[in-house]
Amino acid sequence: MKNKQFIEDAKSAWAEVFPNSRCYANGISNSVCFAGYLSKDASECANKIINNDPLMYKGWYNLDKPDVYKESNASMFVKPEAGSYNVYGRAKLRHKSINNPDRAKLLKRFLELRDFIRANKDNMKDLCFNINEKLEV
Repeated sequence: MKNKQFIEDAKSAWAEVFPNSRCYANGISNSVCFAGYLSKDASECANKIINNDPLMYKGWYNLDKPDVYKESNASMFVKPEAGSYNVYGRAKLRHKSINNPDRAKLLKRFLELRDFIRANKDNMKDLCFNINEKLEV
């Protein structure tokens, strides 16, 4: 699969699972960086800072390793544990690698991510949008 096809497949699969959010994909040489977010733009993030999106989902598609998509981050900001001095806690989803990724495999993984978000949505902190709107389809 070529980078351009991966970008199209990843973006369309993300839009199908999270239609009220955004994603980013950029090809560099023989690889693509992909990032998915719950917010549509900075106006939906705490303090209007785009990096305050509660979802941190990132991965790399690399043609050199033979045709593999590897997640590098799949976590969310949540309320910290009781008694903790931290401002946030993190809910983490186990990273996966997808060999020979296509739209169907990416769609399946993004559906797993949506289920993970649904399971942890009541613990999410500082949301500036309706989480249920992001998870409906």
